[in-house]
Amino acid sequence: MRYKLPAEVQHLVHARNELRRRYTAFGLKFTPDGNLVGDLGEAIAAELFDLKLAGRRGLKGVDAYTKEPTPRSVQIKASGRGESLIFTHTDAPADLLIGLVLRYDDEEVEVVYNGPYDLRLFGFDALWQGQRAQRINRFRKWNANVPPEHRLTSTFQPLP
Repeated sequence: MRYKLPAEVQHLVHARNELRRRYTAFGLKFTPDGNLVGDLGEAIAAELFDLKLAGRRGLKGVDAYTKEPTPRSVQIKASGRGESLIFTHTDAPADLLIGLVLRYDDEEVEVVYNGPYDLRLFGFDALWQGQRAQRINRFRKWNANVPPEHRLTSTFQPLP
């Protein structure tokens, strides 16, 4: 599902798009990445799914919690390039995973995965260490098989 980015993020993305147009001859991409993409992903997911952000850095594997009577932990992964999501090993993965692709040119966000955090489904065994990437197209495929009752409900209206 795709949603329009919040106005404040649209301003940031619009400025990035203007820089790309102005300096097109140089071939520069002006791709926001690193902490900015992660922070944008967390903020957008918190709004889209009415989540309470964990609020502290360093809590590996958990970025937010649902506001249900029995809160579930959520890991949020975002990509600005739309190629893959990067995971860092944790001994205590979240209950749920939200995977986002920030579509800068369209000023939209695509939810590529909304469902249970399942190490085996994602191709990770219990012994892996460090960081691993998984292609976005796989998340879209896995997302298509998540039953509605295992998804978080968005508070926003999706785009057509």
